[in-house]
Amino acid sequence: MEKKEITEDRYNDALECLPPIYLCSIDSTSYKDAFANSEAYSHNEKGVVLAVYFIHGGKYFEAFANIKTAAGSWVQDTYEHCYRTLEAETITRQTPLP
Repeated sequence: MEKKEITEDRYNDALECLPPIYLCSIDSTSYKDAFANSEAYSHNEKGVVLAVYFIHGGKYFEAFANIKTAAGSWVQDTYEHCYRTLEAETITRQTPLP
């Protein structure tokens, strides 16, 4: 997983700026208080790419991921899914949108 350590303030800003999508796991691993921003960062062949945030070992992290439902289908539109039913699979960082 390509992840970047961030500050607690950055984590809290991301949590408060948009309604979060709570995640059951990231790359099949459960993390404390894992969530994704509900606004798409980008899209790829699997679907929507979101910024995901999590706490591990007392540190705060950000990564980019495709997300899928508990049934295994890739999410195409973040607004049609229930919270706490999604899993994330990280991707390598993509070129930022203009």
